[in-house]
Amino acid sequence: MPARVIVLATLLLATPSIAHADGEHRSSDLEREDLGTAMQFQPTSPTAEHLMHGLLCQCPGCQPKRITIQDCACGYAAKQRQEVLAVLASHDLATASGRTAAEHAVTDDQVGRYGRQVLAQPSSATVWMFPLIATLGGLGLVFGGVSRWRRRRVVPGAAARVSTLDDELLAERLDDELALVD
Repeated sequence: MPARVIVLATLLLATPSIAHADGEHRSSDLEREDLGTAMQFQPTSPTAEHLMHGLLCQCPGCQPKRITIQDCACGYAAKQRQEVLAVLASHDLATASGRTAAEHAVTDDQVGRYGRQVLAQPSSATVWMFPLIATLGGLGLVFGGVSRWRRRRVVPGAAARVSTLDDELLAERLDDELALVD
């Protein structure tokens, strides 16, 4: 009997989270259509496929997860795939120069619409330098802290010697001060 109650409670508690997961992609003009949306506007060429793997879905649910428009099944991704295919339709993909021009046109179009965050891979090398600098700085702090800690370690017999010297020094000072008072 208790096992049935646990299973029933689990199912009831899991239902709102499943509904929320579906609801995060909903918008007034871009309704999620289960498999239909995922199948809409699929790449028609290797160039289109390459470009769709390099662009991120811009819906609020997918953006933090960094899902490409090729892999996303939401309505925003379908809209972005449609935009990519529309730009590619106006270019000749049979030649290498046409494919290059088409890739630049699609990238410019998507960056113009959504900003640089639409790119799956940053175009600037400085973006990659920040994590490297942070990692090296962190390692430097750890190394500096360890070396400072190692220098502060007390040698086993040194504490006793310092204590004896301190006691002798204090005794001498006490004698000197008592001599001055007398």
